[in-house]
Amino acid sequence: MAVLLGAFTMSAEPVTVDFSTATNLPTTEAEEPSTATINGVDFTFVNCKQGKYQGATYLQISGKNHEGKAYMEFTAGFAVEKITMHTGTNASTNVTVQLYANDVAVGGALKLGEKDADFTIAVPAANQAAGTKYKLATSNKYNAQITTLTFNGDGSAVEPPVVETKKAANIGEFLKAADADNLTEITSTVTAVYQNGRYLYVTDATGNLLVYGDLDTKYTNGNIIPAGITGKYQNFSEGLLQMSSLEKATFKAGTAGTAVQPEEITVEEIGTDMVNKYIVVKNVSIAKAEAANTYDLTDETGTMALYNTFYNSQYYDVVEVIEGSELNVEGFVSVHSGVAQITPVRVYSATGMEQVAAPVFTPAAGTVEEGTEVTIACATEGAKIYYTLDGTTPSATSTLYTAAIVINEETTINAIAIKEGMLDSRVVEAKYIISEPVVITGDAQFNFGQPNTLNPAQNIPTSDTPAGDAIDGIKFTNNGVTVEFSAGSSASRMYYGYNTGVEARLYKTGTITITAPENNPIKMVEFTGAGIGNLSVDGTPVENMTWTSEAGVDKFVATAVEQQETKNGRVDFKTISVTLEKSGVMNIELDLNAPVEYYNLQGVRVENPTSGLYIRRQGNNVSKVVL
Repeated sequence: MAVLLGAFTMSAEPVTVDFSTATNLPTTEAEEPSTATINGVDFTFVNCKQGKYQGATYLQISGKNHEGKAYMEFTAGFAVEKITMHTGTNASTNVTVQLYANDVAVGGALKLGEKDADFTIAVPAANQAAGTKYKLATSNKYNAQITTLTFNGDGSAVEPPVVETKKAANIGEFLKAADADNLTEITSTVTAVYQNGRYLYVTDATGNLLVYGDLDTKYTNGNIIPAGITGKYQNFSEGLLQMSSLEKATFKAGTAGTAVQPEEITVEEIGTDMVNKYIVVKNVSIAKAEAANTYDLTDETGTMALYNTFYNSQYYDVVEVIEGSELNVEGFVSVHSGVAQITPVRVYSATGMEQVAAPVFTPAAGTVEEGTEVTIACATEGAKIYYTLDGTTPSATSTLYTAAIVINEETTINAIAIKEGMLDSRVVEAKYIISEPVVITGDAQFNFGQPNTLNPAQNIPTSDTPAGDAIDGIKFTNNGVTVEFSAGSSASRMYYGYNTGVEARLYKTGTITITAPENNPIKMVEFTGAGIGNLSVDGTPVENMTWTSEAGVDKFVATAVEQQETKNGRVDFKTISVTLEKSGVMNIELDLNAPVEYYNLQGVRVENPTSGLYIRRQGNNVSKVVL
């Protein structure tokens, strides 16, 4: 099959790559490179994904979530004089991008300052040669959204060569040819062994191969994959041999075959020459190593590293690694930096015993108030829980859990559940941080940065699940004041921002309503957060993070308006403080017996204040005082 490298003609017409219609783009962000060939241009994506917004599709270079580590690389088979990007309809107007040629920055950063618009980067003559590796990276914390990428060179500098797709009779021939520059087709069938996310392990009578990349076709152990799978040879990490830059259309549906069984082997027999071989190592012990997701695997012949590739549920079916002894491990021989290790796909008891359920902490790890009581439970009936507080691994000789653990300072709890006749549970770690009091002048305060302190309390979103619970229609209450959100272009929700932490998000056209208790009108509302200038009260923007009323109002209603402070209209709330005009005796009576507390101007409580300026709080009465 003849293929025109780069799929370009000698025409002077621009060549456009359309990300809005491409079918082989990554659909989730990942630090692991993902490859694709689109309209003849070879791309590598890191922390990029194909996104959609209101029916529009684009490629997103996710600088917000992965600042400095999000980019796409591409090569073309002709001279490139300029590159034009068309931005998406929901693109950030603050994003800047940097072009690199063979890993050297070309010119300065370019700001993509408008949605649904074209922006062009001129390529210096010294960097226009065919085959140059270009990299387009975000250079700040905003996401770049690109619908098309157009190469406006006239294509006349270099004659696009015509090449044949290479052929390999089998896996052994593919590995022997080791052609990293050209697509190679394996012309015989192969057998699927294991597939998980981007990883597909295949085998035939001549060898074993890892096929790495996004595929539309799914296989199970024993499936016969028709002849013709096509991709490029890659020697990754000094010995991990794989097929990448996949031609997805060549991976046809498999047919039923005989399941492949792992070969039993010992640690001392495992070497880099067995890469991608399906194995089982029996009667081993496994202990956590220092590096993340890495373990020491030991049998009677030696010790080697076990690395759990499949730990992230966002990309893979998670493989649970059990720690302890008398275990069997099924997996594949892998190589990292030239050293053999094992990628596990199943870890189970060599004796057939079941494993005790993992301990569960309540409340979950995170920021808590001083004096919080943490309970630990186990779903396995009759199991005993042991824990440590000094960072060591718990065992049956550690402290037996019998009552709630009181958190008065930053504390890390490690716990294990044990029951005779069963495998010990995995060790679970929970780290608790004491929340510092947020002291804001006012009669009611709402701290959305610590949603567990709200009334009603809300779950705390994390970096693993940043989009937290929807909060529309919930009436948050403090000292008789209520705060309520209503949905705009999207539902209001708690959110974990990678650069800002936890906050409450209100989207454009949504509203926030603050209602005062009877006979206590609202005099002032103070905000902390971002995009507060997008709030509009009766057509007037909220300026300097504060809204005031001389006469006082019973209800404050603000709408998130697009293009007041930012074009997306979104408002992120950290805290809201409401000052009331007290007209009744209720507030005084509520404070009569309340303890007096003092805080410095940074919001840190002071037990025995000396002379100076402090914030004094007694119940709901807060004021600045000089001692």
